[in-house]
Amino acid sequence: MQLFAERPTLTAEALALLVDVRSTLRRLVHTLEESCQEAGLTEPQQHTLLWVAYREMHGEQATATQLIDELSTDKNTVSDIVRRLAAHGLLQRERSGRTILLTLSSEGWLRFHRSLLAIGRGLEKPEVSRSAYVLQQHMLQYLTVYRRLLGENTHGTPDAPKE
Repeated sequence: MQLFAERPTLTAEALALLVDVRSTLRRLVHTLEESCQEAGLTEPQQHTLLWVAYREMHGEQATATQLIDELSTDKNTVSDIVRRLAAHGLLQRERSGRTILLTLSSEGWLRFHRSLLAIGRGLEKPEVSRSAYVLQQHMLQYLTVYRRLLGENTHGTPDAPKE
């Protein structure tokens, strides 16, 4: 589906803003990845432990199927992540019919806690906290650019809702 009949009108400032948003996001993701490595985890593994811990803390069951949506990935990738975490004794799997229930082991809770401390140290770095603040400001500016682009669309897509 083509949104624009012609090249959208963007200023150099708008493009610079979009480049900066993407660059800042990449720096923040890199900081998260480094922090996870410090705790001996990959970022998807840490995200898995975080998500399972969150579900457990709320008295909810975590399933491998739900994890596919949470990680925005495919079944094979989730299976590999879960298998590796279980092999390292960090995650426990229990089959309930066709459903695989996930819980953190005692070692999983310890490693998860260690990863949170590492992430906290990473996020405490002045350059990271500045980047997070700048990202917040730029995301708001990006939404303005986005809404303007939708307003320029002449192919029947309505303008974005105003706040």
